[in-house]
Amino acid sequence: MVLRTVRRLAHYGLNEPRKLRGLARLFWTTKARSARKLQGADLKAAAPPLVTINVNYACNLRCVQCWEWGENGAFKNLPKETIARQLSNDQWDRFFEQLAEWRPYLYFFGGEPFLRPDMPELIGMASRRGLLTSVNSNMTRITPEMADRIVVAGLDYIVASLDGPEEINNAIRIGDDSYAKTVAGIRHLMEARRRARTPFPLIEVCCTVTRHNQDHLVATAEIAHGLGVDHFKLQHQIYSTSDMQRETEERFRSSFGLKPHFGTGFMIHVGNVDPDVLRDQERQIMSRRWSFEFGRRPRLSVKGWDPKLHYFAPDVFFGEGYCHNPWARAVIQPDGQMIVCQGFHDYELGNIDQKPFGEIWNGEAMRRFRGSLLEDGLFPYCSRCCELYELDES
Repeated sequence: MVLRTVRRLAHYGLNEPRKLRGLARLFWTTKARSARKLQGADLKAAAPPLVTINVNYACNLRCVQCWEWGENGAFKNLPKETIARQLSNDQWDRFFEQLAEWRPYLYFFGGEPFLRPDMPELIGMASRRGLLTSVNSNMTRITPEMADRIVVAGLDYIVASLDGPEEINNAIRIGDDSYAKTVAGIRHLMEARRRARTPFPLIEVCCTVTRHNQDHLVATAEIAHGLGVDHFKLQHQIYSTSDMQRETEERFRSSFGLKPHFGTGFMIHVGNVDPDVLRDQERQIMSRRWSFEFGRRPRLSVKGWDPKLHYFAPDVFFGEGYCHNPWARAVIQPDGQMIVCQGFHDYELGNIDQKPFGEIWNGEAMRRFRGSLLEDGLFPYCSRCCELYELDES
């Protein structure tokens, strides 16, 4: 693993040295020192090391556990005019020009980002400015031609969603033979980077753990191993309850005067998950040698995390019980609206195509949200948010 890291850094040094500065800042602000150091006076924050960009509201799959397009999916009732609003590449490029000053790590999300046929161009615009880029994708749209375009664009990391062997995956990730298309997309991308003689983008297979696949996590790891990907991670299900949703809505309404509609997407019934099965599956994965690096969300280092509590005590917070994201991660919608986080799409801060980023990032609305978290703590349905634990320092 150390040799692989050295080779990747050497590739940046020879081909994209500006990205080394972005890596160094990312390591310094999220690993080497406390993320709390990003906090400034008057609820202001330093420029964030992480920026999530939701490029669209569209997806070609209907996954049973999805908080966007699942049974209670929050995107299902979005007005058509909202879905249609997207910034052009020129508008995004002007935004990337602002970000280039401090080079944050960009995470492109959707929907399914590659339903935008110009997605490689969008990646390339950011990459040419020395920005580190990553994408979360179901990989079903990655043809050989698209894979070549992605590699040429300079993508650094891609998260490929795969939730089990073929029959299991297709029952969860509902679409036109999603398993075959996802595996083919991963292979196309592996071949494209081999042709280009580059280790990038690094490829992660992410398996969302649910009652539907809990017995097949080792088998999914074996598939990832056979594909030769760089990382394999288990993502434990994100969910909430009607009581947690109601309590969150009440507090949000009293604090900010609006009802957070998006949280309805998190009300997913977890069903008959067996914690002992999950412990055994993870233990088996960790006991074996693989071609990939293994990880988990919530991270393996988060103190107090337990599968039984995760699935059957939804109001329990793990680790610090503290959210770094309002100081460390900016989140942008397809139309350029900045929001406080993925859980509260309704609370808009300002549009990055109309105002400078810094003015919005430390504007009155964002500082008010930060103050609410510091004074009153986390919202009830924050407990199973995967991003809550990404920067956990417990």
